[in-house]
Amino acid sequence: MLTLHVWEEWVIPGGFHVIYNLGSTYPDLYPMSELTDMLTNFLGGLVWFIATETNHYGVRLGIATLLFGYFEFIIHNFLCLQSLNAYGKYGQITYYAPGMITALLCWLPLAIGLTVYFNRHRPGIKAWFQGVGVLILLSLAIVQLPEAMLKTPNNPYRFGNYGYYQKYKTQVEAHH
Repeated sequence: MLTLHVWEEWVIPGGFHVIYNLGSTYPDLYPMSELTDMLTNFLGGLVWFIATETNHYGVRLGIATLLFGYFEFIIHNFLCLQSLNAYGKYGQITYYAPGMITALLCWLPLAIGLTVYFNRHRPGIKAWFQGVGVLILLSLAIVQLPEAMLKTPNNPYRFGNYGYYQKYKTQVEAHH
């Protein structure tokens, strides 16, 4: 877990920390920017929708979705803890980080529903390995590839809207 002291060293003058880029020299645009964030979310939804509607991957896509749902829930809980660690000194008491609501209200119920379904229908070990493979391929294509291709500290797509964290911006800047 990061300490607030270490986090403070990463905030750049005039900039503001975006929880996804914790540890970046340019936290308002690198490695995630508004462009990469939008592309991963849009591509993710589009590709997942097409794969589901074509029914080409069947049970394997269901397994990938189940695993992704739990992963989303776990990683966003971790981000909430990072957020509280970073902003608790400035008044954050809410267990929140970007994406937590989607992880909690969309991905977790979907993963639980698929867990119940697969508990009744018991796919074989081969389907589970293939589901992990589908998850890895989709994660690489939807998240890793766009981020790697667009990751640059010299882009015009800074996070300009601090959303939930706007209320802490003044206190953070005053502290520096």
